[in-house]
Amino acid sequence: MSDSLRKFTSIYGDTFEISRASLDHIIRGDFSIRPTRRGDKSTQTVLKGGLHTYDGWVSFKILHADELAHVLFFDSRVHSNWYFARTLGNGVITLRIPKELFSSKASKNTMYPDEYYKSGYLWKTLFPQGYGENDILNAIDVALNNLDRKSSIQGQLVGYCNLGDPLKEIRLVIQHRGEKILSVFPSWSQPNTGNDGKPYSHFDSIGFVVANSTEFFDDKVLLESEPIFCFGGEVFGIERFVEKTPAIFKNRSIPRGNVSAWSSDRERELRAYAESATKSELNQIKSYLSDVALIKNYPRILSGAYAEGLEFRNSKDRYNSVIAYQNIIDGLSILFFSGDSFSDDLEELIIFLLDNMVTFALVDLVIKRRILSTMIEIVSAMNRVSLSERFVLALAKSPVRRELYIEYLPDTIARKRLSTPCSLNHDALMLVSNPNLSIEFKVQDYLEILKEHVGETYAFNFDDEFLNRHLYEVLEAQEGCYIELVSDSLKYLKVGDLTSMSFYFEKILQGLFGNGLKSDLSDALRVILRDYCRIQFAKRLRVNGLYGKFNDYVGEVYEPVDHNLLYANILKHERWFNSFVVGHFLDSIEKYAKSVGDKELENDADVFRAKIGREIPPLPVVKSLNDSFQRGV
Repeated sequence: MSDSLRKFTSIYGDTFEISRASLDHIIRGDFSIRPTRRGDKSTQTVLKGGLHTYDGWVSFKILHADELAHVLFFDSRVHSNWYFARTLGNGVITLRIPKELFSSKASKNTMYPDEYYKSGYLWKTLFPQGYGENDILNAIDVALNNLDRKSSIQGQLVGYCNLGDPLKEIRLVIQHRGEKILSVFPSWSQPNTGNDGKPYSHFDSIGFVVANSTEFFDDKVLLESEPIFCFGGEVFGIERFVEKTPAIFKNRSIPRGNVSAWSSDRERELRAYAESATKSELNQIKSYLSDVALIKNYPRILSGAYAEGLEFRNSKDRYNSVIAYQNIIDGLSILFFSGDSFSDDLEELIIFLLDNMVTFALVDLVIKRRILSTMIEIVSAMNRVSLSERFVLALAKSPVRRELYIEYLPDTIARKRLSTPCSLNHDALMLVSNPNLSIEFKVQDYLEILKEHVGETYAFNFDDEFLNRHLYEVLEAQEGCYIELVSDSLKYLKVGDLTSMSFYFEKILQGLFGNGLKSDLSDALRVILRDYCRIQFAKRLRVNGLYGKFNDYVGEVYEPVDHNLLYANILKHERWFNSFVVGHFLDSIEKYAKSVGDKELENDADVFRAKIGREIPPLPVVKSLNDSFQRGV
């Protein structure tokens, strides 16, 4: 007796059928029970496969409500794991599930498509919210009659549905064995239409940025709650935020020009404070930095203040309380300067921040880099084995790790400030990376940083003039005085905040040389190695998209330097810098691996070294339908 639920005929005349079990696999997923020692539970339900609907995920998530939270609401002192999701323009949802909620085989199965730039490790794709049985069955029927011949392979067909609305069109993967359909799900890369045709990118695979596209499912109700803070020994709301902010932060001067000079003066102030502060005062700083509501919500507090206007800037107390990101940086510095008496507390705080921070869109991308740069600089300077090991372990799974891995070449900003025609005899053109470079960053410079994040669709299809105009319009479209928010935030940014992560990581690993082979540390380093290198490969692709059209001028030398030669200079130096930082990072990994006898890690580093300049991530999906084989929707 056939268990077929519905039969289909493809555009080529092939017949397929789907069973109730396969449809349940798609909608609700397949699960297994495994033993656990977490809390008062002895067993745990984990995902074996399938689960490609909104409602299916919500039902599974409820089973883990006491241990699982959206990354924005995750507290490492309360929860064991976090999830993240984003909704694309056509309604498809990409969902990142913690490894602990997959079966061992299922988690490994997500690594294969990630390796080949098809989908992210530990990620699932879901049909748009509201899709039920009939919607999925109809989508299969339409997709089988609108197949992408070039993308389809044996056992896996790729087709399109929702063809009546270009902005809602969905690219589907149909897995089958013979005539039997085993699974169906949206592909990671969706059509180059309403959602910009974003291809798979490691920027997105390890980027968990809270933005308008972030999906919260039934946790959305938590967004309506005002944050409750508890630093300073009391529980209070936003109305007492300024009052409870430590005075050392509220009394801070505001940079009015040379940020390097301001930073040096501020460092002296913080050192003096750390030396004279009482234990109670230092504990107040510790309490401030330990407040999960603060470190999660400071971007919302910041944007909320600017949304209401600029009057708050007239009060130094209020302004300095609102820019809590600088308070986090100052607080970390104070505890570092306080010496051994707070070294244990500082270690715990750094790990806490890595576990719990979350990145918001736009200006917080740079702000988070500043915080992370401060943290890794402190870790390398402390040279404390326990902290170095725990930092590596925490970094490998941190929700904000990508912001540290992205490497910026600020010299590109200096080069773009040149007016052409100009002379070749200029430091900005002669040096790849000027060690004495000093920049007072402006909003226009920030647009250059944003270009690192816009993705391949924009990088390969639009010129500098369009991107500058488009990105500025994005900033203008934000609520309130967002341009002023960006401008004010950039006053604290210095070139040193963008120092390569590989520089500090080398020092951290040197402190661990010869400490013996530790499997958990080796596993974490392999994760960091893979993520860091793949981010650099994706960055190189975007650089080629932005400046590749000037490649023919790379070998040219003439004066005066015109626009074409200037941008060829940028392309050449960005490529060189990209190869250099990857090579430097791999050197550090290999030296560490040899010092502890980790041959597997050493071999992994060799594999990635061979990919420098050769690994090419995918470009946006282009449909390849044969018109003569398309049928009506």
